[in-house]
Amino acid sequence: MQDSGFLDIAQELIRIGHKYDLIDINTVLRSRHTLSRNVHDLANRFRECIKNKLREPLQYHSVTICPDFWSDPYRNISYLGLNICFVDAQHRFSSIDLFCRPFLGKKSADVVVKVLESHLSEFGINNLAMVNIISDRGSNFDKAFEPFNPLFGFGHRLNNVFKAAFFHHEKKKTDNKQSLRSILSNDIAVEAKLSGLNKEIESSGGSTVHQATDIRWVSIMNSLKSILKSYKMIKKILINRQQQKLFINVDEKKIKQIMLLLEPFQDVMKMIQTGNSPSLHLVLLCTQTLRDVLKSLESLVNYHENNGEHESKERSNEIDDELFEELEGIKFFLNRIRGLLDEMFELDIRHYSATLLHPKYRSVKACTWTERAECHKYVRQQMQLIYIELNESIQKEVEEPTTKKFKGDLFRRFESDGSDVPREDGGESRNESEEYPISSRKRDALDRYLNLELEKLKLSSNSLKFWDDQHEKFPRLSSLAHRIFSKPATSTSVERQFSGAGLVIQEIRTSLNREQLDNLLLIRSMRKYQHLFEQRLSYFHI
Repeated sequence: MQDSGFLDIAQELIRIGHKYDLIDINTVLRSRHTLSRNVHDLANRFRECIKNKLREPLQYHSVTICPDFWSDPYRNISYLGLNICFVDAQHRFSSIDLFCRPFLGKKSADVVVKVLESHLSEFGINNLAMVNIISDRGSNFDKAFEPFNPLFGFGHRLNNVFKAAFFHHEKKKTDNKQSLRSILSNDIAVEAKLSGLNKEIESSGGSTVHQATDIRWVSIMNSLKSILKSYKMIKKILINRQQQKLFINVDEKKIKQIMLLLEPFQDVMKMIQTGNSPSLHLVLLCTQTLRDVLKSLESLVNYHENNGEHESKERSNEIDDELFEELEGIKFFLNRIRGLLDEMFELDIRHYSATLLHPKYRSVKACTWTERAECHKYVRQQMQLIYIELNESIQKEVEEPTTKKFKGDLFRRFESDGSDVPREDGGESRNESEEYPISSRKRDALDRYLNLELEKLKLSSNSLKFWDDQHEKFPRLSSLAHRIFSKPATSTSVERQFSGAGLVIQEIRTSLNREQLDNLLLIRSMRKYQHLFEQRLSYFHI
């Protein structure tokens, strides 16, 4: 009662009551029902805005959906979440968490397609053929999307590569000594908890041991760092207790070696998970970079030495000569990951085309002659399809006029220069297509684009800015760039949505209405995109 803050509040309440006489608290404070209605109304307004905004991108096939399933950890409710990416007429890339709604029934392919089309119809998408699709390789999605030629996320493929490399089937674990669990004994987590060391570690400013037994999105790197940090802290505490014999068996040097092996993958994933800009062109570059790094121990060492300047110097300092001398210990994992990367990851022709349509990497240096020829052939086929679609659209406009018209670097070695693109005289070139020899046919827009003189320093990492400037000069290539770059490299955007859902549904908020979860996640996602919509929404105070 003598607290100064409480006394100040009480005095202020007395002053207000004295000035305004009796006040009904219900006229001052909003009820939970009022807040709930406002959230519902705001979400519906956003949905209407999104539907209007998607009309033009849908017309030009520049919309991509990323669906996935998520389970509520408290009520074990299964949700179907979906993120949508699109490129508008102003060449702007947008990514919105469209919905996260309960999924009832069996997760079979036909049911998944039916439910998706039902939810998407609210936004003017009546069937999945109207959009591009990117997803993981789950059996239900794989079968459901088979008729729609989907792309599969780069991150999920890497995740599966690591699972196969470090974690084996239960029956094989005891037979194979070269597994991650043979290096990272689970005793470290058990002993730390039983002996009460976790509390001492926390009080000393450290973090407790991660007990993760699986990996997702290359999170194994974070687990390794946590284990190594905790192990050093435990060792220090035991020495202070004068217990010279360490009861936990962990190969500290082996952990460092594996971290050294995984850091290129961590760097690649940081680059490719952009979320709010085109990223499909990075898949080819990242895949080739990883294959080059994994060629040998020497190339792995060379990668760390060359990239230590561009990254934090802290990493390069950790790589000492003694560690390099003993890198033979991870040669098994190096060879295994390299083989799995070649075996499990298949590049799609759209990955090649995305790199070709990025002006900085248009020569596609990472490709063979055959791959370049197939890429050029595909781009020309798509340009022809766009030409047909435009003619049909013009014919339709004559009949039914419309109101709107369609308007240190890891990858430095992949950048285009004058010697890598077809010359005006039709001479020999590394980029010349065997399928379409330049000397025997009329030069088209693709040839002119490949021969275009560009200043590298003025090129943006966002290729859509280039196509916005070149839209009038290359209308069909620009339209193709719209379609290609509306596809993200990974489906991490929907994973981020689920992280947001986990923050909304908490232990003290488990009774939240399912519809309100969908509304809240949409409002949360839309905050950064208000400026893209015609209606002014700032007055809603989101």
